[in-house]
Amino acid sequence: MAAEADPQSFMEPLLNALTFTLMWIGCGFVMRSGGWLTDAEVGGLSRFCGMLSLPCALFASIVDLDWSSVDWTLLLGIFVSKSIIFTLTMFASLLRSRSHEAIARAGLFAILCTASNDIAFSLTIISAIFPAQYTRAIYLFVPLQFALLNPVGLMMMEYGSSAMREQQLPQRATAGDCGFSLLRAGGTKLLLVFLSTLASPVMLATLLGLAANVCLHGRLPSAIRQFVQLGANAYTPTALLTVGTSLSAVGGSAAGAARLDGISALV
Repeated sequence: MAAEADPQSFMEPLLNALTFTLMWIGCGFVMRSGGWLTDAEVGGLSRFCGMLSLPCALFASIVDLDWSSVDWTLLLGIFVSKSIIFTLTMFASLLRSRSHEAIARAGLFAILCTASNDIAFSLTIISAIFPAQYTRAIYLFVPLQFALLNPVGLMMMEYGSSAMREQQLPQRATAGDCGFSLLRAGGTKLLLVFLSTLASPVMLATLLGLAANVCLHGRLPSAIRQFVQLGANAYTPTALLTVGTSLSAVGGSAAGAARLDGISALV
């Protein structure tokens, strides 16, 4: 009897999580299609998610994290799988062309394929059927994505754009001068990408969470903890709402593409 009850206890929370996830996405689709949300308002919601709510969620997850409970094997597996997808996407994009424009495009595609809305889609589902340590792994991978994978794609984009600008220089410039200028520009861009990555809200929240975890052992003032927790709680529904708005297309020519994207998201 116990063995027969396990599938039911597994499926019911999973179906509940899938149901309210699709409901939030559907609300975003309907609100954008009906004109209740403008492009500016959708952009504001997206900025709220990326600039405040997601950093709050990361900080709240890291500040009182028990590192002995982290499943490092799972975290490594997620990183390896994302790295494989990143690399395959990059090389697949370079198969057609190896021009400077193609290099920049390959970096962009690699980021887009791996920097998906992991938390919004998977957090509700994983938290419904798996223990809490698996949820922690999702939060911990976000700063790894920002610190290790995204800079590679950004550097490819910067290299491609810098090379295309060098090609537009006057013809009197020699190949050696262009190469030296490109190398110097590449070093400057690398430093700028590194600094901008550290200054991003996600990385700042991660570093502050680590510092509070080590120095304060998770003991935060009540007002700060409530502020952070409230911002973290707002992330999942707001992110799912913006996913729904992205599935909506205005105009007859894009309607078929929107329906196709909606079917893909449901699958």
